[in-house]
Amino acid sequence: HGVGLQASGDTEAGLALQDEAAAAVVSGNVSPLVGGIVYCGMISSCCNAGDWQRAGQWTDRFTRWCERSNIDTFAGACLVHQAEIYAMSGKLDHARDTIRRADPLVRLGAPWALGDAYRLTGDLHLALGEMDEAERCFQHAYQHGWDPYPGYAELLHLRGRGEEAIRGLERAATMSTWVAGERKARYLAHAAQIAAMLGQREKARALLQDLDTESRVPESGVTAGQVLQARAELNWLERKTDEAQRQMHGARAVLQQQGAVIEAARIRLRLAELLARQADHGAARMELSAAENVFQAAGATGFLDRCLALRDILET
Repeated sequence: HGVGLQASGDTEAGLALQDEAAAAVVSGNVSPLVGGIVYCGMISSCCNAGDWQRAGQWTDRFTRWCERSNIDTFAGACLVHQAEIYAMSGKLDHARDTIRRADPLVRLGAPWALGDAYRLTGDLHLALGEMDEAERCFQHAYQHGWDPYPGYAELLHLRGRGEEAIRGLERAATMSTWVAGERKARYLAHAAQIAAMLGQREKARALLQDLDTESRVPESGVTAGQVLQARAELNWLERKTDEAQRQMHGARAVLQQQGAVIEAARIRLRLAELLARQADHGAARMELSAAENVFQAAGATGFLDRCLALRDILET
């Protein structure tokens, strides 16, 4: 029932019910298979909703539960989730090592998670600036039945194929799978961001309207931050720059609170780019320096290259 509620757009109610089910596994007497299905579903739902704090807490509990229950059926899928949590927290080396460890376990015991592993590997390549490798992984994710969004859309946008990125995100949001249902708000938020960046005011507004009417966006979590960033992009396009800056800072704070330090730094980089266009170079440098520190610590060379390109512009 919890998965169904989340897939239908009520994320908070869906996760609350799944919390109860997972807690019952800890305290109750259930078979390892049933317990594993509940736990794995709970963590997947947290990841799909961008609730990284909750995902990390349940992943730790699930790992200990698997060890106590002497079950390794879900070990590969659990490592994929752990790798994504590492990636979001800026520990890219740990994420890559973990996804490598997960690969043989996923292929042996959790083939349903193979597409998700490819999607995450694509995201890691994207952060490192390895565009061709990222695209291959995203294609493999799709071939294994997993939507490679929003990472693939970001790659397309960076390569000048923004219209294609929006279409892909919209298509993914309409799929009838439980993953698409749980990720719908994330897909629409990214589509609205890209539309606003492309100057498509009406398209961005329509996508945000869809979010307001069709999905119950949680008040916290990464998805809430991404929706707020989409609103900021639209406000910036409409020259409501003061409101846009407040929303950008609000989105960054939400992401930072969730421990999604890479995503928070990306908002700083985006804000620096927008401030530079306004010739507010002092404020742009402040945001840029903060973003650079995160990307350097994480080894996110792809994002760091964008920082260096912007710094060159600011220094001329």
